[in-house]
This record gives sequence, C-alpha cells and structure tokens, in this order.
Amino acid sequence: MGRGLANPVGTFWSCVMLLEHLGEREAAARLMAAIEAVTADTRLHTGDWAGRPARPT
Repeated sequence: MGRGLANPVGTFWSCVMLLEHLGEREAAARLMAAIEAVTADTRLHTGDWAGRPARPT
C-alpha cells in the first residue's frame, strides 16, 4: 500500500520543459525559479531527498 508521500518536482520540471518547447521562455524561467526556491528550503525535503518527510502543520 502507498505511504501517502509525493514529490511533484519532476512534474513541475517537465512543465518547465514544455513551456520552453512552446517558446514561453519567461514563464518557464518563473516556474524554474519557483522550483529552485522551494527545493532550497530543506524543511520541505521529503525522505527521498535525504530529509525528513514534510508534515502538514
């Protein structure tokens, strides 16, 4: 059975690539900046990123 954990970074990163492919470079850059900002916060890292799973507060 599932563990109830998800790491959607790959989904958002693929959206960056889609936006780039469509010529939406500015939108892709904004989304990538958001991904970088969130992944820089180690409090949000899941176990697969060598962090503790994020828990809702």
